[in-house]
Amino acid sequence: MFIETETTPNPMSLKFLPGQQVMHAGTREFTSPETAANSPLAQAIFDTGEVSNVMFGRDFVSVTAAPGVNWTDLKPVVVSILLDHFVSAAPLFAAGDASGIPVPQEDALLVDEAPEDAEIITQHCAAMAAETENLALDRDRLRRGVEAVLQDPSKGFYTVAEADGAVVGQMMVTLEWSDWRNGTFWWLQSVYVQPEYRRRGVYRQLYERVFEEARARKDICGLRLYVSQENASAQQVYARLGMKQAHYEMYEVDFVLERRRPQRHRDTEKN
Repeated sequence: MFIETETTPNPMSLKFLPGQQVMHAGTREFTSPETAANSPLAQAIFDTGEVSNVMFGRDFVSVTAAPGVNWTDLKPVVVSILLDHFVSAAPLFAAGDASGIPVPQEDALLVDEAPEDAEIITQHCAAMAAETENLALDRDRLRRGVEAVLQDPSKGFYTVAEADGAVVGQMMVTLEWSDWRNGTFWWLQSVYVQPEYRRRGVYRQLYERVFEEARARKDICGLRLYVSQENASAQQVYARLGMKQAHYEMYEVDFVLERRRPQRHRDTEKN
């Protein structure tokens, strides 16, 4: 087995590529030995005493050296730890762990999808539909739709944010093949942050994790999303994150949900 390395924009970080899948979707970030307690691999890397950050991606492990540490000495140590892990086919996380990871300088934890999150994800989707489109979704059908994604990675995946031990935000990623680009677009959908956690960087952290994972993969050609024409605040958020308005208008035939545009009445003044 051979592990390749890539430099990153941060000179203190190196990306290690084992040539095989690390995470099935999403990312995991560890900012201290305490946060790595449920991952034997991350814990082993922190046990060197020379590391300040570890991140798992779909096909890479990113490691940040502590201040003053020379990569010349640290690199072969990390490679040895990774070789031991992947050759032995050891589990990435301890059994039964939900794998919540603290987000640096944010009051949130980022995690990947887990079956026990289905109920809160369902609640969030229903709340988002009511809030943004004034739609009352069928809860049973919605729950089955959420569980279908959680159980079948080919449909997509959820990234959720936790704070104070509870899920407070989420994002679903679905897949669209582009023959023009010979790659897959990740569509960002079912985005929701609980009202009391808004304007606290939760969505930005969710987006940046998905963005970083997508950029690290060779088969992902870009990110897309759709937003209600009336949702000006969301459009501003997406623009600040570097997304641009697409060239296309969206049309659809929906066999399930019926949307009715609100009727507008013009008041006339009687003379």
